[in-house]
Amino acid sequence: MNQLSWSTYTKILVVDFWSASPHLETSLEICLRLLKEGKEVYYLFLGDVVPLVECHWSTKRVDTGLSRVVSALSTKEKNNFKYVLLNDIDTVADFVWPEFACLQELKLYSWKLKPIGISAVSTITDLCKSDDIDFSRHDVQTLAIKALSTFALAYEITTATLHSYKPDALVLFNGRFPSYAGSRYAAIDQDIAVFYHERGANPYCYSLKSNPPHDYWAFRNNCLAHAKRSFLDLLANESVSDHWFATRTKISDNDIADTICYLNERSSCNTIPGTIYSFFVSSTDELASLPSDTYPSHYWPSQITAICDLISAICTIDSRALLVIRLHPNMMNKDPDQISRYNFLSLIENVVLIEAQNKLNSYALAHVSKTVFTYMSTMGLEAAYMGRPVVTMAPAYYDFLRVTYPVKSYKELVRFLKCKDADYVPSSISSIKMRCSLYSSFLTAPQEYYRYYKAQGSNSGTFLGAVL
Repeated sequence: MNQLSWSTYTKILVVDFWSASPHLETSLEICLRLLKEGKEVYYLFLGDVVPLVECHWSTKRVDTGLSRVVSALSTKEKNNFKYVLLNDIDTVADFVWPEFACLQELKLYSWKLKPIGISAVSTITDLCKSDDIDFSRHDVQTLAIKALSTFALAYEITTATLHSYKPDALVLFNGRFPSYAGSRYAAIDQDIAVFYHERGANPYCYSLKSNPPHDYWAFRNNCLAHAKRSFLDLLANESVSDHWFATRTKISDNDIADTICYLNERSSCNTIPGTIYSFFVSSTDELASLPSDTYPSHYWPSQITAICDLISAICTIDSRALLVIRLHPNMMNKDPDQISRYNFLSLIENVVLIEAQNKLNSYALAHVSKTVFTYMSTMGLEAAYMGRPVVTMAPAYYDFLRVTYPVKSYKELVRFLKCKDADYVPSSISSIKMRCSLYSSFLTAPQEYYRYYKAQGSNSGTFLGAVL
């Protein structure tokens, strides 16, 4: 594998909790490629022993996948591969957890000096399909016990495995959920290198990095370092950027006409009254999973609070303006109470809500907007590439590129909206595109294309010719 240098590592432990595609197949791909490079590989699957698994798992799928791996190995390579069985690991005692009065208390909870609470909140948010957990409606304590026990059990079993087999590197998925976070901290405590695999820029590749995907500061620093290395190769960068952005932001005249028609129909005046502003909602469960030790504080108490302030500011500055709120696609099956809050906002005059399941082209909406607002969605970067002024209302991974306008308070929001166009419209779209290209080339350059897994969509495919 050419993304990372494995020359200093000889024994690698690969840990899995999920058996969903493509996460399982990616782990097996990594196992097989490391074995082909002459490494010793240990594989540990804990999906059937932890009390809470955030995703579907199947021991049968894992066993089928491992048998495919073994069938592709030489005799020597087979001797270098071990499936760690749980009866080889010492048993772990039950855990006792406190009761939590609120979600913030759980979020700040630590165990053995590990920030275990944030991982629990991330999973509970996903399971309850809301980032605003109501203790009267959701059995938070039961879910918290399961999530915390998952972290602790993963930590203890991984610690015991590391002691037994003494690998010098650990490979796992993502690292933010209780299961994977427990294994991650077990390795960190023993000074063992940790590598994280994640989905790639398309279904045919994956990324493998030495920092968790959600680590804001590491992401920023790595992107800046990549930009410095790549800055002189502007033509190549713009080529990568044009390919990455053009495929994502492509719109037709029909898309634009459909958007205008839709907004006219939904506007309280049956016609667009004046200036169009848009707000692209960020994924709520991702927001709740951002740990305070690797991500800066948000500017507003919540995303919906920021939107309410935006509505107030727009109404104050331009009562004829239209604000279009575009829900994130993964909010389609979220908690009904949470969705109802956005539905309530749509009752305000000159506010239009585009539901998560609506197929209206988001890039066409950005195109017809005077300004694009977002919390921290990637849509902000894409809209900037399209030449739109973009305001981020929370720390976004791409803020350091200075192609957007971070606004941190209601006062700043009003001041921004009062500005003349010339004060905030990007002066050079070519400069904006060049900066965006550095970001997109960073996202797309360190990709590893699958050799043994053949994707047949985002969440399905074959591994070594078979469906697991």
